Amino acid sequence: MEPGNSPRAVGFRERVETTVEPLIPGATDTTSPRDIILDSAADIGATLGPAARFDANLEAIRLVKFLEVEERRATPVEQAIIAKFSGFGDSAFEDAFSRYASEGSWKRRGDDLREITTPEEYRTIEHSRLNAFFTTPEVTNAIWNGLRQLGIDKIAHPRVLEPAAGSGRFLGFQPADLAARSHRIAVELDQLTGNMLKQTYPQSEVYVMGFEDAPIAEDSIDVAISNVPFGDYPVVDPSFGKKRAFLTRQVHNYFFAKALDKLKPGGVLAFITSHHTMDSTKAQRVRAMWADQADLVGAIRLPKGAFPDTQVVADIVFLQKRLPTEAKGDTSWVNTGPLTLKSTGVEYGRAYSYDTEVEVNQYFLDNPAMVLGEHSLSGSMYRGNEYSVDARTDADLGVLLGQAMEQLPKDVIVPSVLGDDEPRSYAVPTGLNLKEGSRLVNDDGTIAIVRMGVAEPLKLSAVDRERVVQMLAIRDAARALVRLQLEDATDSELAAGREDLNKLYDAFVQRFGALGSRENGNLLKNDPDAPFLRSLEQELVVKEVKDKPLTPGQTEAVKMAIFSERTIRGKRPRIVRTETDALAVSLNEMGRIDFSRMGELLGVSADTVRDSLSETGQVFKNPVGDWEAADKYLSGDVKAKLRTARSAATAVPLYRANVAALEAVQPADLEPSEI
Repeated sequence: MEPGNSPRAVGFRERVETTVEPLIPGATDTTSPRDIILDSAADIGATLGPAARFDANLEAIRLVKFLEVEERRATPVEQAIIAKFSGFGDSAFEDAFSRYASEGSWKRRGDDLREITTPEEYRTIEHSRLNAFFTTPEVTNAIWNGLRQLGIDKIAHPRVLEPAAGSGRFLGFQPADLAARSHRIAVELDQLTGNMLKQTYPQSEVYVMGFEDAPIAEDSIDVAISNVPFGDYPVVDPSFGKKRAFLTRQVHNYFFAKALDKLKPGGVLAFITSHHTMDSTKAQRVRAMWADQADLVGAIRLPKGAFPDTQVVADIVFLQKRLPTEAKGDTSWVNTGPLTLKSTGVEYGRAYSYDTEVEVNQYFLDNPAMVLGEHSLSGSMYRGNEYSVDARTDADLGVLLGQAMEQLPKDVIVPSVLGDDEPRSYAVPTGLNLKEGSRLVNDDGTIAIVRMGVAEPLKLSAVDRERVVQMLAIRDAARALVRLQLEDATDSELAAGREDLNKLYDAFVQRFGALGSRENGNLLKNDPDAPFLRSLEQELVVKEVKDKPLTPGQTEAVKMAIFSERTIRGKRPRIVRTETDALAVSLNEMGRIDFSRMGELLGVSADTVRDSLSETGQVFKNPVGDWEAADKYLSGDVKAKLRTARSAATAVPLYRANVAALEAVQPADLEPSEI
């Protein structure tokens, strides 16, 4: 039968594929998603002209939104398309953002960008244009070479942090052999760019949030690497307290301070920042605070023009966090010193020449070879007659960078100041759904507690560790038995579950006493599962002492009914006839829409159920969330939902169904007399 003659309405997936253009060749690749590896400037679109780069940005945005609708990972071919996203900081893009641009290709490109982004996304793009400068492969590769000079290869499995990841240039250009054995953590504030980061680096730990909110344990990172944001605006981070609040007043200073907190003693920070970070006399107090924690192992000053379409002078700064027993090193870099430069030019037809004194960081005055150009007053992209560094015409920047990296001290990175067998903090995988305070057992048998999304090791004696392991095993067995009851398991299945629970409980009580004892209870203090464990026992006052090692008046723990009989009636009906029935069961059992469970109940695929329910308007894909039942999606602030749906529909026409449904439930506007 021809598709156009099919009696079945076009399903969800088919509607997506016919409304989002173009489909990506190779999108049928179902291999396990892997982090992309970048090899050259061409991989990031740097060799394209301005129009082609803008178009590549549009294609990347469309693709990421398409993948969100499809609810799947990007294939390697699709990752390569997303990796060409280069931001919108190029001055050649100006007409695409100008309200006064004349009709033409750039205006059309600007209109396309507005259509495929939400108002909030577009505002973010527009506001970040002045700072949307991406690091070139030449610079990123040089920094990785510098870190190898400093000794990163001495660490078997380094933990690498990129706290202002953008589209992931530092991750992509990390040497492949080093990336393969690194645990990589990336943080990105912007939601749109963060979604791209998740698609191109699915094996890495990606947090789309502010650095101040990212759940990264202190003293847990071997190397922090980034091109940090620079600006005279603050970051709100209560963890810094009053004594360190001044470190949060400029975002660039904050990133240095926060990253130093995250570094292990002996770890290294490698940040690109404006030269003002090192040169500003106002920042001397900030640098002094950094010097309390870390030593400067080297810095390299880049000439203006090192980053495309910008004249900023930037520094690459390497700081190493000191070991607890290590004495403070040379702190002269905290200070600045005077440098006299000659200002020349022509004004009102007359030549002038005079000396001007500027403040430059003492490190660069003492190490002039680390300045890859000539100090000058040639100005910046914002004003003339300002301190700058002019590029040398007799040498390639890449060669100069390589030579400068070779001047860094060799093998100073310390592999570990903890014992090799010492447990480490790590971010809790999202799939575990563990709440704050939960205990968990690591692969090596050690115990960790969840704090702010991070599994932090607990130092316990061998006996206490065994207590916790056994209590968590009892918890899991009891939870499994509850699930069996909810699923209307057979009597034999329930009997097996009860036998497992009784064996675990009896063995624990015989060795360690009741779950609710003070000693056992303290080990799970504030654990969200502690009340559930206590509910498995009932404390009774002993009246008779026959065959009991107790005296009258003492208490003993008695098993609750779940150890011997069914305590919950199953909620799952054995027969479900329609998709509507299956939807009700899913919402009742799980509190959410689970197409796999519905397909299981009906004996069909999850896609079939999804297609049927979406076609009949019983469920809707929320553009900023997950699937929702119609009664939930078409209620509440339907005006705001309509605005969002209309924006989403410009990029993915699938959402036109959402628009139509929301328009039908819009409340009438109040008359003035009704307000």
